[in-house]
Amino acid sequence: MTKVKIHFLASVMLAATARLAAQSVFSTPEFTLPQNDYQAQQNPIVSSQDNEAVPQFPPSPLQLGPLLIDPHALYRYSYSKGIQAGPGRPLNTDIQEFAPGVLVSLGSHWFLDYTPTWTFYSNAGFRNTVDESVALNGGTTYQDWILGVSQSFVSSTPSLIETGAQTKQKTYATHVSADYHLGGNLDLNSIFNQNIQVVEHYPSSYDWSDTEQLRYQFPAGFNAGAGFLVGYTVVQPGVDMSYVEPQAVASWKVTDKIVVSADGGIENRQFHVSGAGSRNYIVFSANVDYQPVKTTEITLGANRGVAPSLFVDQEIETVQWNLTLRQRLIRRFYLNVGYTFANIDYTSSGGMAVADRKDANNAWNLSLSTVLLRRFSVDVFYQNSHNSSNAVGYSFSSSEVGADVSVRF
Repeated sequence: MTKVKIHFLASVMLAATARLAAQSVFSTPEFTLPQNDYQAQQNPIVSSQDNEAVPQFPPSPLQLGPLLIDPHALYRYSYSKGIQAGPGRPLNTDIQEFAPGVLVSLGSHWFLDYTPTWTFYSNAGFRNTVDESVALNGGTTYQDWILGVSQSFVSSTPSLIETGAQTKQKTYATHVSADYHLGGNLDLNSIFNQNIQVVEHYPSSYDWSDTEQLRYQFPAGFNAGAGFLVGYTVVQPGVDMSYVEPQAVASWKVTDKIVVSADGGIENRQFHVSGAGSRNYIVFSANVDYQPVKTTEITLGANRGVAPSLFVDQEIETVQWNLTLRQRLIRRFYLNVGYTFANIDYTSSGGMAVADRKDANNAWNLSLSTVLLRRFSVDVFYQNSHNSSNAVGYSFSSSEVGADVSVRF
């Protein structure tokens, strides 16, 4: 079984948009599914069993026929300063989180996980919550086809940078991919995504997109291609929009230690309201993964994207870069250091709203973890976030320190 971590990570199978503004100020407990065989091919460094920069856990001894059952649980305590209970209302609070769950695996192709999370705040300015996540991840092959699918549901109530307050939201994400080998070194990649976000007291969005790419495998580990993305977004209430993006993509396994990937294009976004017209945006995503030795992993990433805002008739443009270091120390300890910087601009999507908000966000985190008795993990962490905004009430400086204990049976 590939690596499993109880921590805050992004699933590589779900469509991602650069939306730091809508992310929570600090990460919350989340159980990440293992990668199936198809996903493991996408990044040999990250998925490698030889990657000793992250903790490894033994497989579960619980088996029911062909099913491997992997119960897991996490308890986290933290003290947070400066968390926004509302725009211009920073508060301090103790936070306790309990997240039990179960992962069911069928071979190395199919994984299903369910994890509820209970969160308790000592400050009455925040509401206690019960959130949950369900995730299915799978893949298979058939003749010249490689097929992948993922479906997830996440309900959460974090304090968001964008709203400056604790915000209840439900997210449904569907991802279906089909890669067909045309012969020789040429492949056709098709990806369908559906992302539904239902937000309490704010507009909800329904997004569908399709990506088609032709990719060619060159010698020396270099892969490049071109294609297009088309999509449509319904915003209720708000302005609907459609978008088209010609794309170029490339990935290169420079050496056994370095993998580089990038994609980008010019996105034309049409706003479906009288007199709004359309706009063009330069969008891109790039990552460099470097593993100089088995115990060290460094990742550098940058992206630029556009997406509907949680505010009526507005959208956000985000330019973001991040740097992450994962390091194993003296055999039993694992250090994780991360830094993210983002510029976030709010613009009108053609409706009645006038938008001129601009944010600059700096966030960094530091954690040290160890594995005890093969199945217990202990993690101490510190996180800091600073947001500078020209909109009154949305500038803040927050910090969080805490520890968590997790177990896999």
